[in-house]
Amino acid sequence: LGEESGPAVLVGWSLGGLLALRAAANSPERAAGLVLVAATARMTAEGDYPGVPAKVLRGMILKLRRDREAVLREFAANALHPQRDSGWEGEFLAMAATFETQDLLRGLEFLAAADLRDCLREIRLPVRILHGSGDRIIPLEQAVFLHQRLAGSTLKRVEGAGHHLLSTQADQIVAEIEALADDRRAD
Repeated sequence: LGEESGPAVLVGWSLGGLLALRAAANSPERAAGLVLVAATARMTAEGDYPGVPAKVLRGMILKLRRDREAVLREFAANALHPQRDSGWEGEFLAMAATFETQDLLRGLEFLAAADLRDCLREIRLPVRILHGSGDRIIPLEQAVFLHQRLAGSTLKRVEGAGHHLLSTQADQIVAEIEALADDRRAD
């Protein structure tokens, strides 16, 4: 968020969406809008909140310590579902190989603990939410939760798409970023 250029449109996919929400909540004057792609305000279910079961995340953490490769392959397969993209899967696995196991564990532990639900109503920015109807990582209900609590948000449900919208919906993501930037210039 460069101060010399003014507020920026923040874009985040998955964990990056959670971080973009946190940045917008902590420094609203530095954000012009948000594009959240397969994002959530809290990863795990709690009460009537529709996250993934906490035991799933705990299981990933335990398994990562024993069989890192299996966890990464399973994540990649679930992120791509229902599409198949062996090219992205290979790129993901190669990139993940550059991270220390401790760093991956810290990321999962952050996901298990982070909860931004209480600050959503305070975020007063234009927000575009894109989410796949078949997302196995972050259920679509979590995007609906975001949309219902973020004033000025729009939700675009991408039918038949999974979690990995970066390659399957790249044009749509760019269009949402450009639309927010255009809206900002028009103001």
